[in-house]
Amino acid sequence: STYSSILHVVRMRTDTVALMRSPVIAAVCAASFLANGVLQLLLALGLPLGRFVLGGAYTVSPPMLRPLNLAFFLTWSACALAYLRYGTLLHRPLRDRTARSIVYVSTLWLLIASVFNLFITASAFERYATGTLSTLTCALSLYLVWRRDGFRLRPCQGGFRR
Repeated sequence: STYSSILHVVRMRTDTVALMRSPVIAAVCAASFLANGVLQLLLALGLPLGRFVLGGAYTVSPPMLRPLNLAFFLTWSACALAYLRYGTLLHRPLRDRTARSIVYVSTLWLLIASVFNLFITASAFERYATGTLSTLTCALSLYLVWRRDGFRLRPCQGGFRR
């Protein structure tokens, strides 16, 4: 009985650790970017989902903004591919260095987007739906970068030279 409860706790911890592996987190980040990309595609097609973006200023994306929505769809899809490559789930179409750069820029973008989505937007839909998604993805992306590349503060090397 005691042995089985200890085994259960160990198994539970192992499952949690497995979920924190880079490929799983990369897949979640990629899915988040793809979901945002699909939202942009639907906006480009004229669906009334405007309350999730741009502070809810438009219910339906104006025709002059639809090419921008399409560009965002393509950009977020490329970001999703970069996360899959960065998390070692894909070996093509991007080089590792390119994927790393895209993930770094995407993480910074997510940080900025999270601030705007949570604190600045006038749209409750954007704050609670898009803001929550961008903040969660930002936290996961930061963890992924830290786990994979091991960013740590390091003291300066060298000093003054004569």
